[in-house]
Amino acid sequence: MGKRQRKSEKEWQLANFPEEQTLTFLSHRYLALAASLVLVLSAFASLLQITNSPSNMAVLGEIDPVELMRTLMDQESTARRPETDSGASTSLDPTDGRKRHSQRAFHRAVLPKNAVVFNPDHYDFTLIVFKLVEGQELGPGGKILDRGVLQAIGDREIRPYFAGLETQLAQLRERQWRAVGPGERPDVDLSLWFVAQARNKDDGEALFARLQALSSIEHTYPQPLPTQPPGDIYPPTDDFTARQGYRAPAPTGIDAAAIQNFAGARGRGVNLLDIEWNWRLDHEDVGALRNGSLIGSLWTSSNREHGVAVIGVLAADPDQYGVTGLTPEVNVSVSTDYRPYTGTSVAPAIVEGLPYLRAGDVILLEAQIMCPEVQRLTPVECLLVDFQTIRIATQLGVIVVEAAGNGNADLDDPRLNRMFDRSFRDSGAIIVGASVNSTGARWIPSGYGSIIDANGWGDSVATTGYGDLFLPIHCWPFNPLPPYTGCSPDLRQAYTATFGGTSSASAMVAAVVVAMRGAALAQLSPADAALVNGTLIRSLLRSHGTPMNPGQGIGLRPDLRQLFIALNLQRGLRVLGEPA
Repeated sequence: MGKRQRKSEKEWQLANFPEEQTLTFLSHRYLALAASLVLVLSAFASLLQITNSPSNMAVLGEIDPVELMRTLMDQESTARRPETDSGASTSLDPTDGRKRHSQRAFHRAVLPKNAVVFNPDHYDFTLIVFKLVEGQELGPGGKILDRGVLQAIGDREIRPYFAGLETQLAQLRERQWRAVGPGERPDVDLSLWFVAQARNKDDGEALFARLQALSSIEHTYPQPLPTQPPGDIYPPTDDFTARQGYRAPAPTGIDAAAIQNFAGARGRGVNLLDIEWNWRLDHEDVGALRNGSLIGSLWTSSNREHGVAVIGVLAADPDQYGVTGLTPEVNVSVSTDYRPYTGTSVAPAIVEGLPYLRAGDVILLEAQIMCPEVQRLTPVECLLVDFQTIRIATQLGVIVVEAAGNGNADLDDPRLNRMFDRSFRDSGAIIVGASVNSTGARWIPSGYGSIIDANGWGDSVATTGYGDLFLPIHCWPFNPLPPYTGCSPDLRQAYTATFGGTSSASAMVAAVVVAMRGAALAQLSPADAALVNGTLIRSLLRSHGTPMNPGQGIGLRPDLRQLFIALNLQRGLRVLGEPA
């Protein structure tokens, strides 16, 4: 957009901030203090050999982290008041998330444009993706004005990376302006991403090199080819909940039963957006996943079973048939990351889905990318456009759970140029690795490293889909499935006992996040529930859970009992009309 339009947008942002139900944020300083105190308290509890007895739970429950964080904020705001760009001091109003959310809590650092080798088996050199440096002005209709870029592209076809999502992109930009304080501006503008169509592979390589050399280009790469989601599957319905070992108490599972009677813990009031290739939208045991759950269009018929397996872990119906989801009351939406012109990228799906989400809702990224720096599958934020879009979502208060990928990648590898070093750059996402079911060992293909926040089961996961556990066959004349003759497997009743990878692990951790958010909404005031945000949850996942064997690099396996005690979210359900 032109300078005049950008200025009026900023003036509107400063003048109009409407009241909206957004989460407030803790600054980096408060969160570090709160997280440190939580760690100290956890160590103290261990020294006292605190057990899971009701009396000891009550002792831990007396420590209210919400009240603790408010006290820390009051002390900090009294001792030191931040200054605006003009030099005037401003108080930290607990109700004003714009002031309390410091840009310093997120690290935007752009990786150097070094000589990375892109494997043509995984990247399409006929489509060159690039981003202009922040601050570049665009002409009418979002056209590029920079002469160097236009000269490099010549007569090749060019289009915006987010073509077709102009309305959603404008709405997202408006939300970005609302999320920053006076004198600040959003640090990422997604309208600066474009795709150029090369004539052939050799032409694409030449175009890539020319764009890479321009100072007006922040980043460029050939378009990744579609990457399969990170699953690991081997080739009247019974009740299979006994096979869901991941529901068991710690250290075996995440202790789902411990919280089922806590108000809100089943996910009510929380929206979850699952982003991956495809889903089966008619499974008998996943009423949360129907045609109305789909945002946008589907572009592939592949991987439907993967999608329904993921949602089965989260939200399968809580009845006596099949399996039971960890958070069956969560509201599920889905958006595909497989698109004709962007291959596999979560960025367009996030942009398309964000209008349906508010602060405190959850995005689950069931995807991975072949990262060229190490030629291994890694979290999708290896791709800069995905990193920047994830970052925008988390800055708006949406909690993002991201699979570590099934590439056996060391995410601290020096060849990654600190890509997964949060002291250098931080998308704000929760990164999830995978363990060998209930053991303390890393599931070997799982990504690992210091950025991993938590892990879940990476194999032997019972859920909906596929059919290796249960798959009825209907035969004529009792076949209800087209073409109605012969015999047909009924995939609407398919169940598996072998789902796995960082896909199943990420679904489990996403359910833990949903449970914590749902309980916070049900048990706390809106202001206090807002403090149970993605940054706090990410910190708690790193300190409350079942330790793995030394050197695994996949964090802790979440323990819902520990997490709910830490947040003092243990209020039980009560019958309507019963005195509070």
